[in-house]
Order: sequence, then C-alpha cells, then structure tokens
Amino acid sequence: MMSETEWMQTFGDNLRDMLEEARMSQSELADEIGVTQSTVNRYIHGLAMPSVKSLVNICHVLDASLDDILYFGEKIW
Repeated sequence: MMSETEWMQTFGDNLRDMLEEARMSQSELADEIGVTQSTVNRYIHGLAMPSVKSLVNICHVLDASLDDILYFGEKIW
C-alpha cells in the first residue's frame, strides 16, 4: 500500500508527464486553472495536492480524465 507521500509524488509525476506531453509550462497551467506557478510546482514535487475544483480544471485543460491523472498503478487504500 502506498503512503500519502508516495501517493502525492506519483500524482506529481503524472502531472509533470502530462504537462510535457501537452507541451505546456507550469505557468501556463497555473494561469489556466487560477493558481500560482509555485502552487503547480508544489503539486509536481509532491508537496501539495490540488483542490477538487483545481483537479477537475487540470483535467479539462490537459484533456485528461481523472483516471489518467490519478492512476497510481495499484490500489491506494
């Protein structure tokens, strides 16, 4: 079972990969979802998790499903 720290890091890795695939910068994503670039950086480095509203906005901007961005490769519970 994953720890919360591992869970947050995996989310950050998924987000970083999706940003690279979309050729979008952290600043561009931040502007699109209404947060600061430093907040997106904290998501990517596993130091914070987005609110549900921000998570849905991230999915919309990156044209991704919640399943895509929250895929952890194993059950987290």
